[in-house]
Amino acid sequence: MFTSRSAEAVFRRQTIDRWGHDIELLAIAGQLGFRIQEVPIVWINAVGSKVCLSSYFEVLSEVWRVRRNVKSGMYLRPV
Repeated sequence: MFTSRSAEAVFRRQTIDRWGHDIELLAIAGQLGFRIQEVPIVWINAVGSKVCLSSYFEVLSEVWRVRRNVKSGMYLRPV
């Protein structure tokens, strides 16, 4: 859940729109100093899910991209 202030600041900096988008959102929020809290959920896989082995490699690639963006300070630049 996001406040309107945090959503505006975080989502406008988002660059990934695939598997790693949630990881990127957390990284951006953390970089901008927003409070992040873990909340337990119940996950139920949808029947007919299209996640396959190659999806894990895509996520790994996107995580490295987020890490590079964090290190370069890209998410702290004004938008």
